[in-house]
Amino acid sequence: MEKIKCPKCGCDMIELNIAHKTASKYEDCIRRCEPCQIGASNAQVNPVIIYKDYRNNICKNKIPESFLENLDETLAKTLNQANRENKKIKLGFSTSEDAVSWIFIKYFF
Repeated sequence: MEKIKCPKCGCDMIELNIAHKTASKYEDCIRRCEPCQIGASNAQVNPVIIYKDYRNNICKNKIPESFLENLDETLAKTLNQANRENKKIKLGFSTSEDAVSWIFIKYFF
């Protein structure tokens, strides 16, 4: 697999010796920067950055902390109770449309 630099600290991510499968969360990532809790999907080409804590994905572009207000509370009240934890995991993907939507909506409040 290609070497990937951590987007936060700039160090090369370590490559773990774990089973190669589709990374659906941080813990599935073979390549990780454990101090920053950031992983890269297991794709050979154009891997997606996956944050262990979804709030770090939203803040990665220096978005004000105020944009995180009520995010946990809002997620805790989503109608699809079975999908709440999965929603938090998916917000941690650098390609998350939900993260972009949250920032967009919070901007207009």
